[in-house]
Parts: sequence; C-alpha cells; structure tokens
Amino acid sequence: MTDDITRLKQEIAELEQALKQVAGIPAAAAALRARIDEKQRLLAALESAFQAPRVSGPTVSKITAREANIATDQTILHGAPAAGAPPASGGVPGAGAASEITGPRVEGIEADEANIATRQTIVRNAPAAPLVVLAAYAAPRGAPALAWDVEERALRDCLAPYPDRFRFEPLPRATPDDLHQALLRLQPSYLHILSHGDAGTLLFQDSSGDEHPVPRAALLQTFASVPALRCVILSACESAANLTALGPGMPPVIAMRAAISSEAARAFAQGFYDAVAAGRDPRSAWIAGCDRMRLTGAGDADVPVFLE
Repeated sequence: MTDDITRLKQEIAELEQALKQVAGIPAAAAALRARIDEKQRLLAALESAFQAPRVSGPTVSKITAREANIATDQTILHGAPAAGAPPASGGVPGAGAASEITGPRVEGIEADEANIATRQTIVRNAPAAPLVVLAAYAAPRGAPALAWDVEERALRDCLAPYPDRFRFEPLPRATPDDLHQALLRLQPSYLHILSHGDAGTLLFQDSSGDEHPVPRAALLQTFASVPALRCVILSACESAANLTALGPGMPPVIAMRAAISSEAARAFAQGFYDAVAAGRDPRSAWIAGCDRMRLTGAGDADVPVFLE
C-alpha cells in the first residue's frame, strides 16, 4: 500500500507541474484540476485505510458448543450426523440440514453454545464521503462575458480548507443536457449555477455555443428530482424575481434579487461554505455568507435571497 501512496503523490506532483504550464488556457487547466482532484481523493482514501486503527479477533483452536455460529477460514458443516450414521439423500452426510460458514481454522467443536467472530478486521471511524459541490457555468455566444476562470478559482479556494468535507466538480460551458447528466451522475449536495438570467429564464448554451434559455420553472422541477441536493445557488441577475416560496420536496434555493459583483459573490461563498463545514444548515449558512459580505465591505449583502 505504501508503494501506491508514493506513486500517487508523484503523479499529483507531475500534474500540478503541468497545471502551471497551462494556467492561461482555462479548458486545459480545468481538465488537469479535475484529474488532480481525482488523484487526491484516491490518495486520501489510501492514507485513511493505511492509518486506520484495526482490531483483530482471536484464533480459536477448540471451542465447546452444541450449536455454533463461527466465522472461520475453512468451511464448517453444522448439523452433520454422528459418526456411523447413514448419509442423507444424495450420499452427502448431513445434506439438507447443513449450513456453511467461513472464518480461522477450528480444530473441533463440542459442547453448549458459541457465537465467535475470529480474525475479523474492524476499521473504526471510517471517514464520511465528501459532499459534492457542482458548479455549472454558461456564457453563450453574444451574451456578456463572465469570468469563469476567476469564479472557479475563487470557489476552489473557498473549499480548499476542507478537503475531507467537499469535492468540487466544475461544469464549464454547460448545456441543459450537460447539467441533467451531471445531476444524475454526481448526485451533488450543493449546486452553483453561474449564468445570465431574467425574471423567468436562465441562459445556458446549446451544442454550438449559442443561447439556450431554460425556463426557471423547469429548473426548479429538475432540482426537486435530485434527492441529494441540500441547496442550490443561482448566481444570475434577477434569478429571485417573482419567487416567494418553493413547492414541497424542493431543496432550498439561494437566488439573486439583482446583479452581484464578483467580489461580493466570493465573499458570500466563503462565508457560506465555512458555515456548512462547521455543521450549519443551508439557512444558517446563507446568513453567515451575508454576514461575511458586510464584514469584509464587499457590498451587495441584501442581494442573495433564501427561498424554501
């Protein structure tokens, strides 16, 4: 296992070196970051398994029992007939009454009752799987440009202090089909959509990069069908317009009542995920995000609206 850990660390170092060389190419950089994230998740799992405390049960040479429930390295037939008894149908001694269990070799079983687990490895305090944060970006041809590389890096920086709590999954140049597949495949806990919008739609891209408006009602209905979602953040102008409450089964949605600056959006995201990492629910995390916007002087603290 130590060889695998060493190899993964070397591969991560090589990928990080390559990332520096393509820093000015957003698409290539995003692909390399995704590979680095995957390698780091595998490395964390290996190191956790290697360092986890283990408890082993005893090796049993002989136990006394009439009825035993034992995990052993060999196969034991329970209910076999006494010596000299005729075999059951099919010529197999004890067929029909025998049950098979496996665990360390046991030399003999004779007496009252035993329920023994042997050579059993127990891993205590196995870490919980990190929560997936899916960030979907769309800036179709002809729409005002959005600084996706800046926003993506800012969101990564927000999550970086908590590698065991969050797993970042970017989705640049998102089409509606891309978003639908990512929701089904990744089952994210948190979803950011960075796009342009108005009172009724959000702009995505089609396969050619042109505008593909998606009705906000259709998006909300899609969110309701993703049970893992804990909160959705719609970082788009007027995405909160005419929304007062969501239907049953909907995850909470944080939307914008007006335009929001990049600085303010980053301050909100930092405060929001700091609170989530501390165990806060989405509403409390929304409050923490707005508080951070005020404390840092980023402004726009009244723009994010919490809906449920």
